[in-house]
Amino acid sequence: MTQMKNNTNRLVTVIGGSGFIGSHVADQLSQEGYQVRIFDLKDSPWKKTDQEMIVGDLLDRDLLNKVIAGSEVVYNFAALADIDQARTKPIETVKINILGNVQVLEACRVHAVKRFICASTVYVYSREGSFYRCSKQAAENYVEEYQRIYDLDYTILRYG
Repeated sequence: MTQMKNNTNRLVTVIGGSGFIGSHVADQLSQEGYQVRIFDLKDSPWKKTDQEMIVGDLLDRDLLNKVIAGSEVVYNFAALADIDQARTKPIETVKINILGNVQVLEACRVHAVKRFICASTVYVYSREGSFYRCSKQAAENYVEEYQRIYDLDYTILRYG
C-alpha cells in the first residue's frame, strides 16, 4: 500500500487542466495529496470532487493572478495545439501559446511560485509544426529568460 505524502496544504495549479494531459496530471497530483486548482476555458468533465475548478480566459491577467496566488507549483498545458489550426491562425497561436505563457510566467514571478512546468513539443527544433513550432520555441525561450532574470525554477516537457 502506498503511503500518501503530506502534501495536503501544498497548492498546485494546472492551467489547461480540462484537457487530456492536464486532467491526468491534475488527477495524479490529487492522488499524491496535493490541493489542486484547475484553470481552463471550459469546465473539466473529469474534475474530482477534491479539485477546485476556475473557468476563465488565459489572457485575463487579473483572473490569472488570482488563480496563481498561493500556488507552490504551476503547470501550463494551455495551448492552441492543433498544428493544422495553428497553421491557419498564426495570431491566435501567438496570443495563446506565447502571450498566454508569458502571462502565466509573470503571475508566477509576482506570486513567488517555486516551480513552473511548461508543456512544449518535440517540434521545437524541427522543420515541421509551422506556427505551432514557432510559438512553442518562443515560449521556451521566455521560460529560460524568466529563470535567468527572475530565478524562476522550471521544467519543460516536450510532448510528441
